Amino acid sequence: MLRRLTIEDIGVIDRLDIPFDDGFTVLTGETGAGKSIIINCISLLLGTKADGSLVRSGTEKARIEAIFERDETYNTIPTPLLKKIGIKDGESASTLHITREIDSNGRGECAVNGHKVSLKALQEVGQYLAESHGQRQTLALLQPGEQREILDRYGELEEERECTADIVRQLRRVRSDLRRLRREEAKAEAGREELEFELASFREIAPVPGEDAALERERSRLSHAEQLVALAGAARSLLIDPTQGSNTVVDALGEAGQNTREAAALDTELQSAQEIAESLAEQAQDLALSLGRYLEGLEANPNRLEVVEERMAALDGLKRRHGGSLEDVIAWGERAEQELAGLNQASGHLAELVTEESRLNRKVLEQARTLSTGRSHAAARLGRAVEGEIETLALAGARIVVDVRFALAAKEAADASNRQEDVDALSLCDESGGDEVEILIAPNQGEPLRPLAAIASGGEMARVMLAVKTVLAVGDARTLALDEIDVGVGGHVGATIGNKLADLGRGQQVICVTHLPQVAAHADQHVRVFKRTEDRRTVTRIEHLTDDDDRAAELSKMIGSGTAAGRESMRELLDAARQYARPQESESGIVLRLLEAVG
Repeated sequence: MLRRLTIEDIGVIDRLDIPFDDGFTVLTGETGAGKSIIINCISLLLGTKADGSLVRSGTEKARIEAIFERDETYNTIPTPLLKKIGIKDGESASTLHITREIDSNGRGECAVNGHKVSLKALQEVGQYLAESHGQRQTLALLQPGEQREILDRYGELEEERECTADIVRQLRRVRSDLRRLRREEAKAEAGREELEFELASFREIAPVPGEDAALERERSRLSHAEQLVALAGAARSLLIDPTQGSNTVVDALGEAGQNTREAAALDTELQSAQEIAESLAEQAQDLALSLGRYLEGLEANPNRLEVVEERMAALDGLKRRHGGSLEDVIAWGERAEQELAGLNQASGHLAELVTEESRLNRKVLEQARTLSTGRSHAAARLGRAVEGEIETLALAGARIVVDVRFALAAKEAADASNRQEDVDALSLCDESGGDEVEILIAPNQGEPLRPLAAIASGGEMARVMLAVKTVLAVGDARTLALDEIDVGVGGHVGATIGNKLADLGRGQQVICVTHLPQVAAHADQHVRVFKRTEDRRTVTRIEHLTDDDDRAAELSKMIGSGTAAGRESMRELLDAARQYARPQESESGIVLRLLEAVG
């Protein structure tokens, strides 16, 4: 419940501090006194967009404060939302102190219990505290979107709708990713073809580190094979050649070693000479064997030379395209493989997204269909409920139908060949689903149903609005602030509206601006709003009217009569309203009192 509202520097209000009680409170007063500003300030505290022109001229900013006392049995604010606005575990959330400051540009700050919060967070909290309806909001009832919101709230379909909205948002994200990847895929396609061509050549050649240097050595050897055979053969012949008998170098060194060995046996000083001679003999033998093996593997092979030169030419081609050395070529190959793998992975991700898009598209349609079924069932109940309430508001015989039209059903009816997988869900659905919801009314018997916006007068609109609010108010403990919901109606209907608002006030706090004494007479609290001049400037002031004489005087002013007869008539109006408000005794209560009376 709203317990206190403080307004500073908004419009003609310099400062107002207004306490509120439970039940039904009316604000009355002359036009322009500031009554609607009070309702607008409640809306601002609930997170509506601010207009800098509201700030009182000559001041830099406006400030609004409110204290809400929470009834723990109704509309408990979810714990995650309490944490979001800075209220920690253990802190009391039964009392919320909300402040909002607005500068001349419409900007400012919001706070809950001293914690700064965003405007969006304030809106989330506000929906659990109060509902404010000015004349603009009454006109909003004519909009299909508002009528859909009313239906969803009545049918308790908010969770289903949020589920639909979540899937729609997922589908939009997937489609956005698909568009991006397809653009990237188109740009990368030409590069992919070139990369795959170059990599195919690289893989076919398959260079090995150091291979070019080894091939260069082999080519040089093959190119000089005949000369190498001649030179190596001559050197071997000098070392060891059976055709020369014992006149070879190996034989001579062997004989020298034998001689020094015999001499060292006679003189130990020749031992080192002996070792050298024997070592030279062994080395000459090893050299001869090595040259022999070399000559066995060396031959002039034009075919092998051709293969080597072709291989070197292929490696040189890779070097020219991808680097100055074979190491650079191999490094390029590794990078290219990674790049191509990334492109292939992107293509795979693209295919996954296409599958996911198809799945989500089907899921959106299925969820929208489920939501539409729930709305259709709720629409029938809502129509009957509003029709019943309207009967009590001097519109007996009026018919109300809440029409729900599912876009997919209309498309299927128009073209039976359409398969669900061929339907673009986002062309038929948004976050609210795929339904158009419209309230149809036939105010008089025998008239056809037509859209509310097409035929409802101002008085009829006010009564439909009140009927809807009455139906939706069951179990709702939020404060309901209304600005001239009785606009356009006469005195007799005004009394009926006053009765209805008084009924609402028994279950929740109702604050209403009115110009009809028939409405004001039913209020539990009556606040008069008036203007006066202080320090040569107009300001708004309030007065709580608690005395019947004061209330009767105010009501008589509302009908333009300040006479004694007018005041007496308004006292009778107050008495009649008071009789309506008195609870009727039940039969059991009467019997109990009779039993008590007889002892």
